[in-house]
Amino acid sequence: MRTVPVLLTYDIHTHAAHSASEVDRYLQHTIEVHARMGVKASFFFPAEAARAMKGTVACLVREGHAVGCHGLTHRNESYKSMPASEQREKLTRATREIEDIIQQRVTFFRAPVFKISGTTLEILQELGYEADLSMNSQRLGVLSSDVCNISWMAAPRCPYHPDLLRPWRKGAAKLWEVPLSCLLLPFMVNTGQALGLGFMKGFFNVLCLEARRLPKPIVYMSHPEDLYPWRAAPARPVFRWGDLLPSKNHGFRIRYVFYQTDPVKVAHLSGSLLDYMRGFPLVRFLTVPAYVSELGKDARDGVPEARAVR
Repeated sequence: MRTVPVLLTYDIHTHAAHSASEVDRYLQHTIEVHARMGVKASFFFPAEAARAMKGTVACLVREGHAVGCHGLTHRNESYKSMPASEQREKLTRATREIEDIIQQRVTFFRAPVFKISGTTLEILQELGYEADLSMNSQRLGVLSSDVCNISWMAAPRCPYHPDLLRPWRKGAAKLWEVPLSCLLLPFMVNTGQALGLGFMKGFFNVLCLEARRLPKPIVYMSHPEDLYPWRAAPARPVFRWGDLLPSKNHGFRIRYVFYQTDPVKVAHLSGSLLDYMRGFPLVRFLTVPAYVSELGKDARDGVPEARAVR
């Protein structure tokens, strides 16, 4: 039976409610959790955040985890609408800064809030990137900050080489697009915060059934703070009538009202889901570069894309 590759991915944010020193503490705890589990993960850093916690980033690399790029600062950084010249400047600078810190190439990228364009992919390819993980195949845009995005519904569910004009379609690009796992809802911690651990376990079961029949991994997204139970509890969102209307940067804010925000409960949910995934038979945890290397090997060996990663 086909094994199931699972990519655990963490997005690092220091631009919002958490200071760099706080996120550094969350990261160190995440490293300890993964060391106990014996599981490697992939971490997406804005270059600004990587600079602020160089020591911990270096520790991630020493522990065998993978470090990718998540933009320059993440602040007001939408690669879906950004001019090409600005994209090139930000991505070139971010790539070089992260590479200077980890002393190795950066080969994979996720756009802030998943907003990306064909221009972005073209620039990433020029910079030597091998994979992008910004596509949300078959995710409802209305449940995200990108409420008008209908292209996700047409994106392939398996990893593919994208079209540089329409990144949600297969094309001739050399880099891989490795979509976040979605079934209308995304397989990420936010979904668990809204619908609970039982739902996420069932979600993982369904994704496993699919991945055992198709050449695709399960890609999960979380944040280091989601595993840290001792952080201060954020203020619970208060419903306002304006939350029923979409905003440019946050979509329908009403969804935040349904999220579990208690740090102890969020950490329990996140840790329990990791343990549940780890206990599944035929599951293999891989970093993004390790998985992409397998995709490349299959291509070099002449294995058809539709039958790759068995």
